[in-house]
Amino acid sequence: MTSHWNTKETIMLPTELKYWLFDVKRLGVTLAQLIPNISLHCIEEYHALMDDDEAELLNLSERTSRIRLIKHYHQDNIYVFGRTIIPQNTYKRYQDCFDSLGNNSIGEHFLFKNTHIKRSEFYVKQCPFDLLRHKLNVNDSFSSTPLWMRASIFTLDVEHQLLIEEFFVRMPPV
Repeated sequence: MTSHWNTKETIMLPTELKYWLFDVKRLGVTLAQLIPNISLHCIEEYHALMDDDEAELLNLSERTSRIRLIKHYHQDNIYVFGRTIIPQNTYKRYQDCFDSLGNNSIGEHFLFKNTHIKRSEFYVKQCPFDLLRHKLNVNDSFSSTPLWMRASIFTLDVEHQLLIEEFFVRMPPV
């Protein structure tokens, strides 16, 4: 199992995995093109400390953050869970925007609308079941097989950034 973060250059993957983990830049838009009537639902938003691997990617020692959990689903099929980690100073600066998202995509309603916002490369790893339950704050019984996850950092301005993690529960069709 790949339990540490990898980049496109440091991991070999089958074509379908590589496509979803590295090539798809706007996940919600791509899912909507392939799966008619797919929906996004905000599961929960709360204040908590970010996990060690998230603080490491963001290169932060201050771990207080706002966490936003979402799911992309169609009928009873969940395809992708999302976890947005918003460091406290970023949350305070952009609070009006974050608090008004509701069941809307943070990417389509904020991040991709602002050309000055920069996105890092994707980082990927496998996520074991227990870590998935912790990160998503869920007790659902998913497969005990590790899931693939990807993460990228969005730099909003010189002082503010956030991290988005996406957990692929069911690989969508290509």
